[in-house]
Amino acid sequence: MVAATSDVERIAYAVVQQCAPEEEPFFDQAVERFRRAPDEPPRPGADRELGFGLDMAAFVAGLALWLTQEVLGSIKHAAAPGLDRASKPIRTRLRALLARLPGIGRLWRSTAQATLPAEPLDPTELARVREVCLAKATAAGVDSGGAQLIADAIIGQLALRP
Repeated sequence: MVAATSDVERIAYAVVQQCAPEEEPFFDQAVERFRRAPDEPPRPGADRELGFGLDMAAFVAGLALWLTQEVLGSIKHAAAPGLDRASKPIRTRLRALLARLPGIGRLWRSTAQATLPAEPLDPTELARVREVCLAKATAAGVDSGGAQLIADAIIGQLALRP
């Protein structure tokens, strides 16, 4: 496994171990794709890199990475909604400017990943985060059962963290 360099990657790896252990060999590939485009949800069958009939081999891994990023971002935004709204135009313009500089866009994305909150989440917050996770998984095309399985695994990692 690629060294998990973020909370997102550590949580997603634990989710893959729990929900789709057969994808562990493909987790590094999913991390590399995620690092290139962390804001893009994975699409089943969209990645043809493997070329030998395993188009969906790392779908759950990519989904776990993206959903964890989205969920941790929603926690941060819920903690400071006014600040987030006020800073969004600045962040958007800064991102566009940095994207024009060679190599900087990738650096911006890798340093902008969401992190775990300092304090553990209470049951009400965990329930809200689970709803966010279910909605985003469903919007990404995951069936209800799969969305619930992955959401529960992510919430479990958030609830059981040290």
